Amino acid sequence: IVVNITTTSFMKGFGPFKAPLLVSTAFLFIGVWCILIKRFLSPFLQRKDIKLSIANRFALGSFSLGVGYAIAAIVDSQVKRAYLSSGSRINIFWGLFGTFFTGGIAFHFAAMNEIAFVVAPAELKMLGTASQGIPNLIGAILFKACAPYWFRDSEGNKIRTIEQYVDAKSINFTYLMMALCFFNVLIMFIPPIK
Repeated sequence: IVVNITTTSFMKGFGPFKAPLLVSTAFLFIGVWCILIKRFLSPFLQRKDIKLSIANRFALGSFSLGVGYAIAAIVDSQVKRAYLSSGSRINIFWGLFGTFFTGGIAFHFAAMNEIAFVVAPAELKMLGTASQGIPNLIGAILFKACAPYWFRDSEGNKIRTIEQYVDAKSINFTYLMMALCFFNVLIMFIPPIK
């Protein structure tokens, strides 16, 4: 969320549709993905007699999130290119493409809920539910560790202006998160985990 707010803050908004609202659409797209999965993908897979394992759903969620990060990296480069070439800003609606793909983490939620409420024994159900916050905790720790290096300009100032944004290396955090997503996909396809 911090990466997306940082990038979209330097895009051209449209009326009330500015950085925080764009980031909030991620929750809307999670709902859209849930509907698509429930109404179209699940019936299709049932007709083909295909059952997605928990690991498969984690892999699909991670892949979708990784694609969202890849698109965010492209948008980031275009924000910087537009500013450096003509001092202009690109339209904030370009951010919707990446945000749509991040909605695919609906696969993660389904897998996490199955682990917490179906697979876990009764005495561990609360622990299973609480463990769903671990990825957010890891992300916050990574952000805090990387912020002094990547979310500051070359003079060590926090990103406040588009000039500082262009000078900073915040894109590296996007690459890190994208790499972690695709690494998770690979892990989920290791036969003992699958």
